Amino acid sequence: MTEALLVAARAVHFAASIGVAGTLCFTVLIARPAALETVYRRWLWACLALAVISGLGWFLALAAGMSGRSLEAALDPHILGTVLLQTRFGRLFSLRLACAALAALALLLPARVGRISAFAFAAALLGSLAWAGHGADDQGANGVFHLTADVVHLLMAGAWIGGLAPLAWLFQRAIAAGDGEWVEIARRAAERFSTLGIVAVGLLLASGVINASYLVDSLAGLFGTNYGRLLLLKVALFAALVAIATVNREVLTPRLSTTPRGAKQRASDDALRLLRRNVLFEAALGLGVLGIVAFLGTMVPAAHQQPLWPFPIRFSADVLKAPELRGEVWLALASAALGLALAGASFVFRKLWGAAVVLWLVIIAFSCRA
Repeated sequence: MTEALLVAARAVHFAASIGVAGTLCFTVLIARPAALETVYRRWLWACLALAVISGLGWFLALAAGMSGRSLEAALDPHILGTVLLQTRFGRLFSLRLACAALAALALLLPARVGRISAFAFAAALLGSLAWAGHGADDQGANGVFHLTADVVHLLMAGAWIGGLAPLAWLFQRAIAAGDGEWVEIARRAAERFSTLGIVAVGLLLASGVINASYLVDSLAGLFGTNYGRLLLLKVALFAALVAIATVNREVLTPRLSTTPRGAKQRASDDALRLLRRNVLFEAALGLGVLGIVAFLGTMVPAAHQQPLWPFPIRFSADVLKAPELRGEVWLALASAALGLALAGASFVFRKLWGAAVVLWLVIIAFSCRA
């Protein structure tokens, strides 16, 4: 019961905190249509309330776990006071509760000043979750580096996943309005959000690799432990998210047109509906990722477990010690790395994709010949 409450509270708290930070990021950096002001504000207040309630559930579940008591017994004021004042999580809980209260107060301030102030406090609310994770257990320079990667990971997830709900509402409003003005607003918002998404995906990948180097440590830990396999599921969902976002950016957004009639307008209307559908699907996948993250936070990291290798063949770095194989291995690794770099470049600079593919094929042919 306590374990289930802990995982559920963590999942809801992550989702609510990301919802607050992502919505404010969207209204500050992407778009803030006046017609959706009321909808966005109600969503922000709902996410803030949910963050506070789920945070209390998380605190209660941890208090029960630390004291070895049932949930009912953990409501003892002495136990709650001890956890609140004498544990790292208790002090973090107090700080984060203050961030939520300050974000709520900032929302009451006039227009832009209030939104920017609330955005800052919401970012602090989300980023401070790093101190509730495994990264806070590391010491010294490693601890600082790991925590920094965790903070970046959380903030980028908030900017991307948390911005999907306001984007979906904007698309819905544009579909309902059915005029060129709203299609133009939707097109600009989609382009800006896609640009933000590229930055977020890059930083999520970089920070995710850093985190995995601390928590998984090896291929054996990735494939041979429950923690590693759950992390692989998270990576698969992330890849699906990136694939959908790529379709939105490269295929659907360019079809949006303000032309009032004709085939182009029909294609634009269809693209707008598909964009809304894809964004909702992205949001569902994002919730799945957050559920996995909530569960991973309660598990022992793979780096601290004895993995069971599930495959008949093992990878080994010993081949690098053999002079006759060392050159071929490093050449293969270099060509693969260059191929990934060329793929990234062709994605950003779409006119160069043909040259990138040809160059990569030449490199592969040279590697095979070598």
